[in-house]
Amino acid sequence: MLCEDFHSGDDVVMEFLGRTYSFSRRDFDQRVVRAALDLALVTAPLSRPERDDLLAAAVAGAVADP
Repeated sequence: MLCEDFHSGDDVVMEFLGRTYSFSRRDFDQRVVRAALDLALVTAPLSRPERDDLLAAAVAGAVADP
């Protein structure tokens, strides 16, 4: 059975292709960082400001003040 929506918290809510995904901040942070590492967009370890910039880019599509 396919689940159309995903929910692990209410801190970050994204809609994509008619589906709703909601994440806790911690879950979203971990998923974004893992994906960036897997895609070789960043290298570990990341500082807190680097993680924050990465999350901002994932949510807003840009970083206001990198």
